[in-house]
Amino acid sequence: MYLQIEQISKNFGSLVALDNVNVEVEQREFVCLLGPSGCGKTTLLRIVSGLVESDQGRIMLDGRDIRPVPATQRGFGIVFQSYSLFPNMTVAENVGYGLRIRKHSRDRIRARVAELLETVGLPDSGGKYPHQISGGQQQRVALARAIAIDPRLLLLDEPLSALDAKVRLSLRDEVRSLQRRLGIPTLMVTHDQEEAMTMADRVVCMNEGRVEQFGTPEELYTRPATPFVATFLGRMNVLEFPDGARLAGRPLRIGEPDREASPGIRAYVRPEHIELRDAEAPTGENQFPASIGDLQFEGNITRYRVDVEEHTLQVEALGYPTRKPGEPVTVRIPPEAVRIFD
Repeated sequence: MYLQIEQISKNFGSLVALDNVNVEVEQREFVCLLGPSGCGKTTLLRIVSGLVESDQGRIMLDGRDIRPVPATQRGFGIVFQSYSLFPNMTVAENVGYGLRIRKHSRDRIRARVAELLETVGLPDSGGKYPHQISGGQQQRVALARAIAIDPRLLLLDEPLSALDAKVRLSLRDEVRSLQRRLGIPTLMVTHDQEEAMTMADRVVCMNEGRVEQFGTPEELYTRPATPFVATFLGRMNVLEFPDGARLAGRPLRIGEPDREASPGIRAYVRPEHIELRDAEAPTGENQFPASIGDLQFEGNITRYRVDVEEHTLQVEALGYPTRKPGEPVTVRIPPEAVRIFD
């Protein structure tokens, strides 16, 4: 394993920012730290970078504990949310800054800067100043500056959050493509679920200073380990059953082995896993009489609010609306789609 973050803890007075955090990053891997504001993800990134010192634990890079190594000597590339470009330097000077302070030759710097500006799609912008280019272009420059020094690790601190939605989507794909091409191990902080799910090889889902789950995007979405992960990633129906799992007077069967829908449980099911059927008398397993409460058409999908007696379900279906508000329907919830937690 290339980077091993082992049992890292950090307190700020009485505030527990990180509580025994363990994360690993392999060579060429893109890992996202994902979680709500205040969960500790940026603190962890700053500890890895050397800008903040942890209270305990180790940060092993290629078999060596780098905690005693100053931030300036770790050889990491860092891209912040605010770009942090030098306003009095041209784009080319910004990109070549790290090479200049490392005493590279002028010819080497000139060639490397030209190569990187071509790589990030700004071959003709070297002579411009940061205020003369767009926010998305500034972030490309910040990324080029970070990788100019051939970093041992690339650290990204919410690098796309200050951009508008369209630019963010485009640059997200470009950053991921560039990272794959260069093979730089990367650790990125984000609070954007879609960003993490589409960019990362693996995702660290954090909450209140702890790691809730660490795995591939598919694992976190389809097999969440905790109720927090289940509800934080994507949309989720949470059904509470104080007196036993029954909908419209019919039992709800759980498909997980060794799990029972006992009184007091909460059942979790994704909206896209629920099926809408015609309002014929439901006779099959996990089929319940219901009615359409409301709907929202969002282009590629339609979101329905479906009422099943005292419960309200979110249901997602592909394409144009095929049901109307007030229409009676039958909903089917596949047993294998229902999750419960200890």
